[in-house]
Amino acid sequence: MPAECSIGFREARRLLECIQTATFPCGNVLAAEDLGAARLLLGAVDGDEAGRFAEQTLGPLLDTESARGGELLETLAAFVGCGRSVRNAAVRLGVHENTIRYRLSRIADLTGLDAVLQPDHQLTCQLAIAVLQLQGRLAPREPEPAAAGAAAESIA
Repeated sequence: MPAECSIGFREARRLLECIQTATFPCGNVLAAEDLGAARLLLGAVDGDEAGRFAEQTLGPLLDTESARGGELLETLAAFVGCGRSVRNAAVRLGVHENTIRYRLSRIADLTGLDAVLQPDHQLTCQLAIAVLQLQGRLAPREPEPAAAGAAAESIA
């Protein structure tokens, strides 16, 4: 029992560091599983550095003047939030699976990040999305929609 308390305390401290460094908007509740592996990294950098990372990573998608940029960012966030499942992202956004595939292709063209096939690019996208969510620049992740059949089907 004492060991579990110690682990819980360290986890709570890391979450607090993430919130403080990334200027997480007040009023939201944050749990360790909301950040996933990002909680190991985001507590170690300041908010400005994390923001620069997100800007450099997803720059073309952050163009608020372009409806297309916002649409692509929303698609990437849904794809990442749905465990990289095209089907679940399509359900979440209310579009066809081919629309998700097309948008992911556009994202790769604009950012150089292949969030579908490259594991290091997937992690980069996941971290950048987490930073934007922590900074309140992107809506927090919603619960994953129930998939018909498979739990987390990727790009099939």
